[in-house]
Amino acid sequence: MYGSENLIVSSPVMWIFFAVTAILGFLEYKLPHKWLWITLTVLAQTAAVTVLLFAGAMLSEFLLYVLAVLFIRLCYIMLERRKAV
Repeated sequence: MYGSENLIVSSPVMWIFFAVTAILGFLEYKLPHKWLWITLTVLAQTAAVTVLLFAGAMLSEFLLYVLAVLFIRLCYIMLERRKAV
């Protein structure tokens, strides 16, 4: 399907999952009921890992995906901290 060495970068499905993660993180940051947005984020990440498994991803691609998602989440955590000060 896609080149396995660049699955995260070349797959449009992964970019969609990154966008969904960013949107859900923004909704969690701005709206109440954080538990709802966190649950939806977990479901989206589960779907993304499932897609990676079916696409034949290697461990390095899983780690790259996790690092990208953690970076997105960290950005919103830093915004929350800045808002509280």
